[in-house]
Amino acid sequence: MHYQENNRQGYWKRYFDDERRNKITQYPKTINRPQPLLRKSKSPEQREINALKSDLKSYKNLINEEKKTNEHLICQLLSEKNKAHVYKRQLENIKKCLMKVNLIIN
Repeated sequence: MHYQENNRQGYWKRYFDDERRNKITQYPKTINRPQPLLRKSKSPEQREINALKSDLKSYKNLINEEKKTNEHLICQLLSEKNKAHVYKRQLENIKKCLMKVNLIIN
């Protein structure tokens, strides 16, 4: 009996060992790695030029934003000016009416 139990254990050990080996061999033996990127260093002049270009771009963006805000403020100013003109005309008409009423009463 003892011999048969060891035989069973040996069988299952070999079986699971074979299963483990089969799983390992299913994986690719070599790992496909991407090609390493080559570093392309820029010269100091190119770095300086790129820095100046980025500064120029940021200043252009600032100027464009300022122009937009100025245009928006000018439009608001003109609309307020037109409203003030309309109110002035209304006041002048009211004054005329009051003057006529005062002349009629006197």
